[in-house]
Amino acid sequence: MARPSPMSKDLLASTSGDLHYFGEWITSESARSLELLRKIESTVLALRTIRDLMQSFDRTVSAFNEALPNMSALPQEDVVLEEFARAQDALEQLHGVMSQKRVHARKDKDLRSDDPVCPAFDETIESIHQVHEGIEHLRWNIMQHAADADTSDPGKVLTSEQQIRDFLSTL
Repeated sequence: MARPSPMSKDLLASTSGDLHYFGEWITSESARSLELLRKIESTVLALRTIRDLMQSFDRTVSAFNEALPNMSALPQEDVVLEEFARAQDALEQLHGVMSQKRVHARKDKDLRSDDPVCPAFDETIESIHQVHEGIEHLRWNIMQHAADADTSDPGKVLTSEQQIRDFLSTL
């Protein structure tokens, strides 16, 4: 048994043409809604894939941080540090892009507050930040490890004001 409609009888007394247009509207709205849902699912899947990759990178960086004290020598410290600096630059750019896209997603009138897009952006951005911070920690640990392993003569300790002036005048 059909439920009574809350619409007025005047609206329901429309022509058959109105019924046709109403049917077309429902069809187009449903199709648009399905397309929007597909886009949401695709976006969330892509963001979670990036997040998972960043979390994998973070675990690897953490493993290097833990193993570093037991490493006897590092391959070309300056080359490694430079490469990590470039990686951090790339992560900063990715963080910026994702942050901008999150702002656009929050402003998107087609998205609702219960859609998983913004939380997926938040998780992805946080994972990028974690990798960046882990690399920064690793860079500092590498520099400390190299300094601890340096056996070269540290030079003469400057103990007087005159020795300091003399040293600075040679620079």
